[in-house]
Amino acid sequence: MRDLHLDTETLARISAQVEEKFGMKLPDKGVAGFATVGDLVSHIQTVDAENTEAAGDLKAKIGHAE
Repeated sequence: MRDLHLDTETLARISAQVEEKFGMKLPDKGVAGFATVGDLVSHIQTVDAENTEAAGDLKAKIGHAE
């Protein structure tokens, strides 16, 4: 993201939009902490996969409790 030369306000807005859109909390530096847009996308994909797996585990546990 550093290569885009965005100001702090813009980076904060993008961070807020990413968090809202994908329902996740970014690291403390927000999108500014990622070197490239690709790094940000990889992070979102990883968190999404982990959340999907965790949701599946929870559903399985709830299913066994019934």
